[in-house]
Amino acid sequence: MNKKVFIFMLACMLFLVIPKPSFAATENPDIYIKVNGVTLISLDSMYMENGTALVYYRFFFESLGMTVDLDHSTGRIQVFDGGESEPLLTLWLDSKKVSYKGKNWTLPVPVRRIGNLTYIPVRSIGELLGYQVQFNKAEQIICLTKKIPGESDKISPVLDAFFKEGQVNPSREIFSDSGWEDYRGFEPEIGVPFNFLPLLTSSFKVNDIIYLSENHAFVKVSYASSSAVFKREIDFTFSVTKKKQDWKLSGFYMGNTRHEMAEGAREEGAAVALQAKEAASVMADLEKYSQAWKDDNAAAILQSTSPVYINEYEAATGVRYENALSYQSSLYNKKRASETFIPYLSDDHAVVYVSELQTDVDDDGKLVKVQVDTLIRMDKTEDGRWTVHSKLELVDFWLAFSL
Repeated sequence: MNKKVFIFMLACMLFLVIPKPSFAATENPDIYIKVNGVTLISLDSMYMENGTALVYYRFFFESLGMTVDLDHSTGRIQVFDGGESEPLLTLWLDSKKVSYKGKNWTLPVPVRRIGNLTYIPVRSIGELLGYQVQFNKAEQIICLTKKIPGESDKISPVLDAFFKEGQVNPSREIFSDSGWEDYRGFEPEIGVPFNFLPLLTSSFKVNDIIYLSENHAFVKVSYASSSAVFKREIDFTFSVTKKKQDWKLSGFYMGNTRHEMAEGAREEGAAVALQAKEAASVMADLEKYSQAWKDDNAAAILQSTSPVYINEYEAATGVRYENALSYQSSLYNKKRASETFIPYLSDDHAVVYVSELQTDVDDDGKLVKVQVDTLIRMDKTEDGRWTVHSKLELVDFWLAFSL
């Protein structure tokens, strides 16, 4: 055999048996990302490779109001912002190449597949998107900041339209399609208009506008209102999205409620005092309903459930309601997270606001505690009892943040 051919074949054999070098990524589950003051909370770990922080790509981009598309056959990741048809960013698995607005750039480390998730270098991608990136070593937080001047003046009219003349009075034009459907879902469930009429007074104040991208923002608003029985203040967080230069509401969340008995409930005579007494009856019967679920007492649950709801359920499903109770009790492993209050109360109808800690299971099968704000519709029966008709849990998946 020719000596040169033998050496070449030997080299090929050695290449096949020598393992390729692997990258070393160190898990850092306690490092967080903060974008313009908003701490992003992810159940997925962060990794460090040669001093470069890697984060789960879908969580990062969707936290900025963007959408992503991963083609598993080619390993191509496309990132879209603001509903645009052309991708803002294009990345590839196991590659340092990234295309941003049609121009190619090089990342310090490749896009990595770790376990069954894909990770990207957060500093390089953040800087491409125009953010200043700093690492607060003491607090173990990666801070991304970017100022977008002039847009707050364009967002405020959308909120003015939502809280028109001091009332929650939206029109379809101020919502994106998904936001409109979310809003309209409230009224048939709770049985009264979302602004909980009748109100004596109401007003709102924008507390802060937190920008996460040029086309997506979160707005924190305090909404104060009063009825004959209660004064209350609710902190809203609105999701606002820009499409074709127009800002529209795409979702909202209620939280951090504060309330007190209105002065009229103490001082304006028997009629208002009677309504305040009725509010106490609503709360007492709601406690009986909750306890019935905790005890898994089917008879007590039936007694505490609105006959109207039971009839609606059985007509819609063809199943007797008492036969459908057995599998539901596990859903009531809950603890009260804050005080309950009544936004709306009439002679035969009430809406109760409850904030609870619920036990849930994350994507990794771990038990986690989730705070859920719930609106409960209650009906009064002919024999004077307050019964639960339906519950509406105010949870939006886009709100994966600690505000």
